[in-house]
Amino acid sequence: MKWPLSQDYNEAIQNPATSFADPLLRQGTPVTNNLGIPVPRSGNFADVYPFRDGRGRLWALKCFTRPVSGLQERYAAIDRHLSQANLPFVVGFRFHPQGIRVHGKWFPLLQMDWVEGLTLDEFIRRFGGSPANLESLFLMWVRLCRRLRQADIAHGDLQHGNVLLVPSGQGTRLGLKLIDYDGMWVPELARRTPGEIGHPHYQHPTRAKGLYGPDIDRFPHLVIACALRALVVGGMELWHRHDTGDHLLFSRRDFIEPEQSVLVAELWKYDDPILTPLLGHLLLSARRSMSETPWLDHLMVNAETLALADSEAKELSSILGLESRPEVKKPHDVETVFAALRFDDSIGPAKAGVGSNIGIWLIGLGFFALGLVLLLAPVVMILLRLWPTSE
Repeated sequence: MKWPLSQDYNEAIQNPATSFADPLLRQGTPVTNNLGIPVPRSGNFADVYPFRDGRGRLWALKCFTRPVSGLQERYAAIDRHLSQANLPFVVGFRFHPQGIRVHGKWFPLLQMDWVEGLTLDEFIRRFGGSPANLESLFLMWVRLCRRLRQADIAHGDLQHGNVLLVPSGQGTRLGLKLIDYDGMWVPELARRTPGEIGHPHYQHPTRAKGLYGPDIDRFPHLVIACALRALVVGGMELWHRHDTGDHLLFSRRDFIEPEQSVLVAELWKYDDPILTPLLGHLLLSARRSMSETPWLDHLMVNAETLALADSEAKELSSILGLESRPEVKKPHDVETVFAALRFDDSIGPAKAGVGSNIGIWLIGLGFFALGLVLLLAPVVMILLRLWPTSE
């Protein structure tokens, strides 16, 4: 069966009354730009459209541009497991096996809760100039990884575009949300093939072979943690030197040829007591099997569990061409980091003062304003149509 192209879905989305099987979607309207054209987010094998149903609720509609093995069974298994896990950072969804009609044929449709937020890289670009923001984000990430592992879930494609910062509760609090579950692993899917193999700049080098199982998130847990801690230490100057718009500092080549990596050499010189051992574990893991990669939250118990063993330090020094392991300093925040991870299992940062974190407050205000506009837009359109005009 030939799958629709993006242009085919664009046309179908603009004719909801004849394109959708769901009654509420048939009564809805797509979100469009100033030219009246839908604004999808295109991915590897699907396009995601913001769409408002007949009751005014905003959804993300995922339309597939190529086949995914066992799509219906996969999402049914994921839904069952996530419902039991009850995690605060996942989004709800509904899978329609015959959800959208294109050129007279029915194709599957994934209907997901719409989440307003900034992707991980967008947040860093806008608000990474505050070390407090980055420290909170690092702590949030370690806690989220711990919750995923405890729930026996592997996301399968943890990367900057699938991690969102969203308003959480009152005031200046932000929380994390994970989106895109096409490659997710749960125990019920243990004997199935993966839906995808993830973003190459975040995955273990052997993942390209199609490996799939409970260990697939071990490596990206470390990649993102290393990048966030590096930015805490190196600041936005580090970001501006290495950001390409397609990763968080690290690229796949940094894992495969660390001895040739300008980034690795720069990070190693920081001699940070958290970054340096994290980086060491990351680089050593890239040369071992995926299952030998340590879990991030196991490492981040205290300084002893995070530290590299003498044999590991010697192996790493040989790989990088170093004469000896660095003598790391102990900045004031190190014990605070471990203490926060021991005593606070939430995935949101502590409430920040508006004066010191005005950027976060503005994000929340911006999302509120956007939601208000989207809520009132249909009412305004109706009033304009009913407003009497002079001939």
